Amino acid sequence: MNADVTPPSRAQSSRLGGGQLSLYALVGLLVFHAVLARVEKGRPLLVMLYGVATLGAALAYATDPRRPERTVQAVAYICGAEVLWHMGARSGALPWEFGKYAIVLVMLVALQRRGRGSWLPVSYFALLLPSAALTLSQMGPFSAREAISASLSGPFAITVSLAFMTGVRLTPRHVCAALLSFVVPIAGVAFLCYGGTFGAAEVNFGNGSSKAASGGFAPNQVSAVLGFGVICALFWCFFEKGRLPFKALFLVLSLWFGVQCGLTFSRTGVYLVALCVGVAVLPLLRSARARWTFASMALTVYIAAHFVLLPLLDHFTGGALQERFENQGLTHRDVLMAQQLEVWMSHPVLGVGAGVIDSANSVLDYRAHTEYTRLVAEHGILGLAALVILLICLFRAFKLADTPEAKALFLAMTVFGLAFMVVSATRLALLAFAFGLASVRLVPDHQRCREPAPQPSRAPQPRPRRPLPSPPRPCGFPTLPPGIRCE
Repeated sequence: MNADVTPPSRAQSSRLGGGQLSLYALVGLLVFHAVLARVEKGRPLLVMLYGVATLGAALAYATDPRRPERTVQAVAYICGAEVLWHMGARSGALPWEFGKYAIVLVMLVALQRRGRGSWLPVSYFALLLPSAALTLSQMGPFSAREAISASLSGPFAITVSLAFMTGVRLTPRHVCAALLSFVVPIAGVAFLCYGGTFGAAEVNFGNGSSKAASGGFAPNQVSAVLGFGVICALFWCFFEKGRLPFKALFLVLSLWFGVQCGLTFSRTGVYLVALCVGVAVLPLLRSARARWTFASMALTVYIAAHFVLLPLLDHFTGGALQERFENQGLTHRDVLMAQQLEVWMSHPVLGVGAGVIDSANSVLDYRAHTEYTRLVAEHGILGLAALVILLICLFRAFKLADTPEAKALFLAMTVFGLAFMVVSATRLALLAFAFGLASVRLVPDHQRCREPAPQPSRAPQPRPRRPLPSPPRPCGFPTLPPGIRCE
């Protein structure tokens, strides 16, 4: 079937991501979320209304089986708003795992209506269920429910995200829309962090992470989402062609997110940005033009950061910023990982039970931060098998990345997810979104908007044959009148 598609005009092409969002509307959305973050701070009722309204809008907008890109956009927005909800009210508003269960519900509804998906990730989650019986045998019902939810909600979100997004075909414009959906609520997170740093009358920086500079929430998680915001802004500039005002705005956002990420004094976000960007550019370096572009950008960023930005920030923090990032300590993570491995050696098959490591019954000194050792400590050999299946799912997604752009997106999202699991386990729904976005199928724009019209063949056409003369009549008459028969 041929589709009569009119080429987009210049006015239409100036809309963000191929939609109807202008530059002024984008700036308005960013300002709105910054104001909303400030208004809902310390008001649990507003936080609850914001979260419930977001989930309702996502279910209404993002479950059309013919528009899976809308589901990806809704998941991205919820993941960006999750930390904003925690910063607004840490308790008494929304359940702690609300962000994870919200994206699970949206994707499950979309998956059910779509009727197809990848079911290999289900085995990853199924291997983690037997240890839940151990948790129930050691704790009361209420404590066991909290421990199991805290331990398995992250893997459950990863499972559903991979099951839904594996094989979903997205164009670069759809990816830009999803990245934008994450960036918009992150503006609210950055604004609250700005209020705790540049907007504060006095702020004290020490040798550790600063909770005040993180908007009053966990610096490790705030730093991670701000770092992911930097990655999303940079990838938006990479996927979007032309439109310099939009690119300038996103570069400013990436700079703002990066500054607030560093001022949290949690090194997580800064290291994740450097690692993901460094790995993502590797598939793009086959082109000589890309190599020169990257080299010039890297040199410009280095000069600006080393000679201008970092000295200013170090002066603002009284020299504490440089001292913090020169500290190579692991903040007790190495000790905790060693303790978890000892627990695994004592319980090699089923582990000690889902959520037991972080529960009140735990004999460890700190909460789990590394997902890999937590899996084997709480789930035993089954946790190791689940990790192998997760890596197989990601490897299958890598085989579908058949262009340098698709490989760059896959590497950035996968490296972010695997590195995030080292420092923050599965605490945020962002991890599920990163793995899901790594598993989508990136296709050119025209494959989603129209079918190519058949082209006329250029092969030489055969000459028409002359009709053969009719055979002579046996009776010698050239023609016979109607009704007369030759005998």
